[in-house]
Amino acid sequence: MKYLIIGAGGTGGSIGAFMTEAGKNVTLIARGKHLEAMQKSGLKMETTLKENYTVHPIKACDMEHYHQQPDVIFQCVKGYSLEGTIPFSKRVAHKNRVVYSSTEYLRYRQ
Repeated sequence: MKYLIIGAGGTGGSIGAFMTEAGKNVTLIARGKHLEAMQKSGLKMETTLKENYTVHPIKACDMEHYHQQPDVIFQCVKGYSLEGTIPFSKRVAHKNRVVYSSTEYLRYRQ
């Protein structure tokens, strides 16, 4: 299965790092300096269980350069950025994909 995580911050980055360590086929979508840093040096994690460490290599790119069709999409962006990811999600998603939005999950928990 292919997993796509849109947003590589606290939530998306953690999910992506743990899934990558578990051997899953994961790609993180990021932008700017954060994307450049992950591509060059991996994703730095700060955890209480494993202390600080880096997951390297980790697959990361921007929305423009991602051309696969994932089976599962994790939307892990802040609420104000969610709308900007919808055209991208529609472009890469096939009809049998699963989409999980951490933003919606948090909204319903409040």
